[in-house]
Amino acid sequence: MTHRFLIARSEDKNQVIFRESIALGGALLSFGCLFFFAHLFRFGLIFGIGLYLISSFLLRFFDRSKKVVYEITPTHLAIKGDMFGDTIALSSLKLNEMCLIDISRKVPQSLRWKLWGTGLPGYYSGEYALRGGERALVFISDKKRTVYIPRIGAESLLLSVDNPDLFMLALRSQLELQHSPKLA
Repeated sequence: MTHRFLIARSEDKNQVIFRESIALGGALLSFGCLFFFAHLFRFGLIFGIGLYLISSFLLRFFDRSKKVVYEITPTHLAIKGDMFGDTIALSSLKLNEMCLIDISRKVPQSLRWKLWGTGLPGYYSGEYALRGGERALVFISDKKRTVYIPRIGAESLLLSVDNPDLFMLALRSQLELQHSPKLA
């Protein structure tokens, strides 16, 4: 039996405004430089509009926060919908140490540095170094609803899940089913 869980929707309504302001700021900066320093009004205007459209498109393209799905099968946890997705064996997870944390506070499991991945306002995915010194594979869209899952011999997992309590219950139940004696 497969259980599907969606990534948590962020409660921060300013994400879209912040992303658009990043794109608009870059476009205005390039227009200003071309107009004031090179006196190229038309070229600066066309370049600025083009840069705004391209950067806005790229910010939307790399924002996979609405596409990530977690699938729990009897043997694996599959993370789909992002280019850094992975399939992880349930036997490699330390489910007895799994917990729900709020990484917006300065806890040892909060993000410190991005090693490789995506870091957009309101969405983080890829491999990150944590404040406690360990590494984690993260898929975070809501820092207040993050499930921390340590692994055996690999980086930990930090996952934002829409319903974290049900997600943790499904993981534990799949592992218990795996280790329970088979009924004839």
